[in-house]
Amino acid sequence: MFNSDLTAASLVLGISALAWTQTIHFSPLGGIFVRFVLGVLTLLGLVLLLKGLWFPEMGLWQQPGEDFRLVLSMGGGMAAYLVLIPYLGFLLASILFFSLTSWLLDRHAHAEKRFLRSCSAGIGLTVLFFLAFKYALSVPLPAGVLWG
Repeated sequence: MFNSDLTAASLVLGISALAWTQTIHFSPLGGIFVRFVLGVLTLLGLVLLLKGLWFPEMGLWQQPGEDFRLVLSMGGGMAAYLVLIPYLGFLLASILFFSLTSWLLDRHAHAEKRFLRSCSAGIGLTVLFFLAFKYALSVPLPAGVLWG
């Protein structure tokens, strides 16, 4: 048995520390966004670490074969997402990817209500990212061959 919160927190804090060391050579203005994101990631890692220490949830994996298939499905979905972005554009590819991800991660994914909720989450998350990157950060997103 192991505490998955402590494992995830250690991984997040390790990645944050490694990434922070790589931002030393950034210019003062060029590194603002990266350092802000790393600061938020570090803060969330510390919160997860404290949660794992105060409220340990020890558990065993019930069906490792099912988890392995889920990880492979998610990895294949991410690869397909990266391939589809240049063709479908950010909006359509992200809606498909986030909806599929939400559906795969839902334990009771075969109910119709859960499928609609997964699609709503995918659309909402994509619109949120689109507005944040396009208007707040002024980052151009790929329109894709179909729309561009």
